[in-house]
Amino acid sequence: MPHLVSAEGALAPAPTTSVPPACLNCGSPVPGHFCGHCGQDAHTHRFTLGHLLHEIPHTVLHVDKGLLYTAKELALRPAPTLRRFLAGQRVPHFRPLAYVLLIAGVSAFLFTALHLRPYLAEDPNMGPAGRQLQAHLADGTGKYWRWIAVGALPLTAFLAWRLLRRAAFTYAEWLVINAYLLGTASLLTMPFFVPYYLVNGTAQMKPVGLCSGVVVMAYHTWAYAGLLAPTGRSAVQRYARGFFTTVLSNGVLMLFMWAVMYALNWSTVKEFFRETRQQAVEAQKSRPASPPRP
Repeated sequence: MPHLVSAEGALAPAPTTSVPPACLNCGSPVPGHFCGHCGQDAHTHRFTLGHLLHEIPHTVLHVDKGLLYTAKELALRPAPTLRRFLAGQRVPHFRPLAYVLLIAGVSAFLFTALHLRPYLAEDPNMGPAGRQLQAHLADGTGKYWRWIAVGALPLTAFLAWRLLRRAAFTYAEWLVINAYLLGTASLLTMPFFVPYYLVNGTAQMKPVGLCSGVVVMAYHTWAYAGLLAPTGRSAVQRYARGFFTTVLSNGVLMLFMWAVMYALNWSTVKEFFRETRQQAVEAQKSRPASPPRP
């Protein structure tokens, strides 16, 4: 062992430095808890049953500080949470695209599993083609509207970017904001699946759907108004601008969604129009002829 000479002239052992362990993934030295080169945890160990049970919520849902934390913060404090995330406080949060896709998938699964029919199943005013078109459009809308809304995020983010430009967010940041808001709004409407199921396929579905829509509109308006808080505008101005942006964005989204659904069911749409014209002709023929004038 090498020795050093002390101030008194005596020999002293040279100080030893511990060599940091090597990362099991890339081989780089890891002096801390995580590898500075690839990011892998330094405390990697053999898999055990307990480890796997912990990994299910930790890595798939990131429950401890991810999905549930993000959903809670966005539901209770949307504007401050979004501002902190965009300012750089991102570690505790679930990533925006994964967040909205996961919730959209869960919502679509529940809609399908519960066999929900958001329409009057036996409408006496419709013929066979009309009822078939109604079923296709309603079922497709219920199952896929959140996926369609995700696809329309570039459009709704553009509207928010232009209409709420005083908030000083970039277009990319509005994509993140709207992804988080869409996911949380979808999560807030999931409890309505219970009354939907109880009145499935009846006329009472409409008021349930109306209440669900009010929740979505109110949530987006509240979040947009909060994001405008630092602009110095009054609360009335902020909520008016947030409400207008919400109405316009949802209107454009509905047009986009119905365009997609009609395109996917175009053959049924043509049959419906043919049936409607036939019913109009038959109704015209069944009318009693007016008596001749004297």
